[in-house]
Amino acid sequence: MKWITRYFNKNRVTKALQSLEAMQKLVNDYGVILAMLKTSEDFISVDRLPASKPEIKRALIAIARVAKSRGDSIDELHKGYMFLAYFVSREEAEIMKRFNELGRESLAKDVSNSRIAEIIQEMSQNKTHMEIRQGALDEFSWLFREFEAEVVKPN
Repeated sequence: MKWITRYFNKNRVTKALQSLEAMQKLVNDYGVILAMLKTSEDFISVDRLPASKPEIKRALIAIARVAKSRGDSIDELHKGYMFLAYFVSREEAEIMKRFNELGRESLAKDVSNSRIAEIIQEMSQNKTHMEIRQGALDEFSWLFREFEAEVVKPN
């Protein structure tokens, strides 16, 4: 009977290690995509993620818990968790890209006053970018608190 217990315990450990390795790979793949964010003004389509947001969240939490138990820093994992907020629908990413392009264009030294007026008019007519940005900020804040509760200061 002991051999059965040993076999199942060993099998469970092997599966857990394989699962942890898969989660580490997912976190690494996500890190590659995350590196595409040049600033906090950038938004990327969720289509670019290597898995769904909930799957990435689970992987980040699992890896962070292991890192914390080893005494390793979890700061980058925490940041990566929060930056999931900047992954939005394809349509929202396109809106934010256009808004950011207009903003950069308006800051160019050789832009005419009439073009600045056009840019301001276009930006003010479409308030969707403000809703998207506010949604991302709200999600960013929520993700910060969620990671804190799950990893940094669990019950």
